[in-house]
Amino acid sequence: MPRSFSRAEQGYAPNTNGTPRVYGPFALDSFTRDDTDLIEWTATVVDWPPDQGLVLAEARVSWNIGYESMQPICGGPRMKDGTPMALKRERVWVPREGPAGKGGVVSGSVTLTVHVAFRTALAAQALAA
Repeated sequence: MPRSFSRAEQGYAPNTNGTPRVYGPFALDSFTRDDTDLIEWTATVVDWPPDQGLVLAEARVSWNIGYESMQPICGGPRMKDGTPMALKRERVWVPREGPAGKGGVVSGSVTLTVHVAFRTALAAQALAA
């Protein structure tokens, strides 16, 4: 399995009855505690709704040891100067807690729970700090 994945731009939508829909998991593995400190995922911003308070989706990074992290993907992402953002980037550090600590982490996955339809290209990779 790969240390990274990439999905071409496509539409992501909730279920037809309006309930959230889960895409993935997109797997990442073949890494060790010595060569990976974090997972970085990116999403291209393609005509997203302008409302910064609107949660379009939740990106969830899960680890083989049972821990997970969730970041919301909101509409209208902006740079610090107020210009529209072209790429949303988040980093999730490898957990160091648990019975095996960081040494027990050898794989992870990313899922996307979609609440509001939007378009994006997705990518993630395992990185050293």
